[in-house]
Amino acid sequence: MFASSGLISILIVYRSKAETSIKMVGSQSTRAEAPDLREAGLDRGPSLGFTFDGAAMRGYAGETVAAALLAAGLVALRRSPRGDAPRGAFCWMGVCQECTVVIDGHRRPACRTALAEGMTVLSGTVA
Repeated sequence: MFASSGLISILIVYRSKAETSIKMVGSQSTRAEAPDLREAGLDRGPSLGFTFDGAAMRGYAGETVAAALLAAGLVALRRSPRGDAPRGAFCWMGVCQECTVVIDGHRRPACRTALAEGMTVLSGTVA
């Protein structure tokens, strides 16, 4: 189960890079305009505004920061301290620290942090 979950995450990263033209420049994560990746027709909580690396984003109450960013087409949430490789959500349960971001001035796992109106989220680091 763990290996399958990790493999799926890796495939999503590669697929998303090709389909949404994700690029990271310095600490700035950008993406080409991509359709919302959320399932259509579901009742959701209220829409919430937040920023990621200075870009205005929208998510929904009840989503984690990582889920809102993934739905917006962003999968690279930080750079590795060695090799500068892009990193994103991997385990989706807060164990691996791959999705560490800076939320309102504090390092947090994006997969375990509920989205809130007005959050300021920056690309993270574990170093």
